[in-house]
Amino acid sequence: MGSKFRRAYTVMGDAVNLGSRLEGLTKEYGIGILVSESVVKTAQGFVYREIDKVVVKGRQEGVSIFEADRPGGPGGRGPRSPRSNRFHKVLEYYRKQRWDDAEQVLKNLSAASPDVKLYRLYIKRID
Repeated sequence: MGSKFRRAYTVMGDAVNLGSRLEGLTKEYGIGILVSESVVKTAQGFVYREIDKVVVKGRQEGVSIFEADRPGGPGGRGPRSPRSNRFHKVLEYYRKQRWDDAEQVLKNLSAASPDVKLYRLYIKRID
């Protein structure tokens, strides 16, 4: 962008905006890197765990957000970690509004890893 004498380089577009919004959410979830479903589909060298579904500024529909759980096998395939399996169960219970079941699994996860902000966030939501 710019003229023959002065130029500025930047990136623009929906993907850049979404990436910026997800980067801002990392603090809320206590996760280093959050990615969208489009990244999960294209960067298949990892096994991902779903974290949440959020509506970000500039979008009307929810966006599923993920964290890379671990490196995957060919095509990113492979089993999730036991921790991810338990959190997947939390999301299943949470979305079905089975609050007691979700809270019980979260408390077990939190007891094993008390520093994980994600678990505290969901426990607070349920309360």
